Amino acid sequence: MRSLFVVLLGLVTLTAGCATSTLMYGSDGKPYQYIECNGAVLTLASCYEKAQAVCPKGYFLAERDVTVGGISGGVTQSGGAFGQPIYRSIVVACKA
Repeated sequence: MRSLFVVLLGLVTLTAGCATSTLMYGSDGKPYQYIECNGAVLTLASCYEKAQAVCPKGYFLAERDVTVGGISGGVTQSGGAFGQPIYRSIVVACKA
C-alpha cells in the first residue's frame, strides 16, 4: 500500500509542474492555443515557455488571465492568500 502511495504521489508531482496547451478556434475561425499554468508551482513564465514550445516561429498574445480564489484580474504572478487556488492562462496565435 505504501509503494502505491509513493507512485501516485510521484505522478501527481510530475503532472503538477507542467503547463498544458489545447488547440481551439476563435470566432474568427483562426486556430489559437489555450495554455494553462495553474497552481502554486507554476508562474506566467511557464505559460510563455509553453507558448514558445508550441509556436516555434513565435506567437501573438491574444489574452492573459490570472485568477486567485475565484477573483480574476490584477493579482501578483505568484498568487494570493495561502491555500487559495491560482489559475493562470494565456491564449496565443502562432505565427505562420
